[in-house]
Amino acid sequence: MTAFKPQGALAPEESGSGPDRPLPQSLQELGLPEIFLANLTLKHCFFLEVFYLAELTERIKLSATINPQPTP
Repeated sequence: MTAFKPQGALAPEESGSGPDRPLPQSLQELGLPEIFLANLTLKHCFFLEVFYLAELTERIKLSATINPQPTP
Protein backbone atom coordinates (compact mmCIF):
# COMPACT_ATOMS: atom_id res chain seq x y z
CA MET A 1 0.00 0.00 0.00
CA THR A 2 1.40 3.41 -0.91
CA ALA A 3 1.10 6.43 1.34
CA PHE A 4 -1.05 9.37 0.32
CA LYS A 5 1.04 12.20 -1.11
CA PRO A 6 -0.78 15.50 -1.79
CA GLN A 7 -0.37 16.90 -5.27
CA GLY A 8 2.72 19.06 -5.46
CA ALA A 9 4.13 17.71 -2.18
CA LEU A 10 7.86 17.10 -2.11
CA ALA A 11 9.65 14.19 -0.57
CA PRO A 12 11.63 15.13 2.58
CA GLU A 13 14.91 15.07 0.68
CA GLU A 14 13.42 17.38 -1.99
CA SER A 15 11.73 19.85 0.32
CA GLY A 16 14.81 21.79 1.32
CA SER A 17 13.99 21.42 5.00
CA GLY A 18 17.25 19.67 5.75
CA PRO A 19 20.27 21.09 7.55
CA ASP A 20 21.53 22.83 4.38
CA ARG A 21 18.64 25.28 4.39
CA PRO A 22 19.44 28.43 6.44
CA LEU A 23 17.12 29.26 9.31
CA PRO A 24 15.01 32.40 8.83
CA GLN A 25 16.26 35.43 10.74
CA SER A 26 13.23 37.67 10.24
CA LEU A 27 9.49 37.51 9.65
CA GLN A 28 10.05 38.41 6.00
CA GLU A 29 12.40 35.46 5.55
CA LEU A 30 9.94 33.17 7.33
CA GLY A 31 7.28 33.99 4.75
CA LEU A 32 4.25 33.74 7.07
CA PRO A 33 1.79 36.54 7.75
CA GLU A 34 2.44 38.38 11.02
CA ILE A 35 -1.18 37.89 12.12
CA PHE A 36 -0.80 34.11 11.73
CA LEU A 37 2.24 34.10 14.03
CA ALA A 38 0.49 36.38 16.51
CA ASN A 39 -2.55 34.08 16.66
CA LEU A 40 -0.37 30.99 17.00
CA THR A 41 1.63 32.59 19.83
CA LEU A 42 -1.50 33.75 21.66
CA LYS A 43 -3.05 30.29 21.39
CA HIS A 44 -0.01 28.72 23.04
CA CYS A 45 0.16 31.46 25.69
CA PHE A 46 -3.48 30.78 26.58
CA PHE A 47 -2.93 27.06 27.08
CA LEU A 48 0.39 27.48 28.92
CA GLU A 49 -0.97 30.14 31.31
CA VAL A 50 2.48 30.63 32.88
CA PHE A 51 5.52 30.13 30.68
CA TYR A 52 9.05 31.18 29.81
CA LEU A 53 10.01 32.51 26.40
CA ALA A 54 12.23 29.46 25.82
CA GLU A 55 9.28 27.15 26.45
CA LEU A 56 7.03 29.15 24.12
CA THR A 57 9.56 29.20 21.29
CA GLU A 58 10.06 25.45 21.64
CA ARG A 59 6.32 24.84 21.36
CA ILE A 60 5.84 27.01 18.27
CA LYS A 61 9.16 25.84 16.77
CA LEU A 62 10.32 29.36 16.10
CA SER A 63 13.54 31.04 17.13
CA ALA A 64 13.26 33.68 19.83
CA THR A 65 15.42 35.95 17.67
CA ILE A 66 12.61 36.41 15.15
CA ASN A 67 10.79 39.41 16.51
CA PRO A 68 8.18 41.40 14.64
CA GLN A 69 9.58 44.73 13.56
CA PRO A 70 7.21 47.64 14.16
CA THR A 71 5.94 49.10 10.93
CA PRO A 72 6.09 52.88 10.58
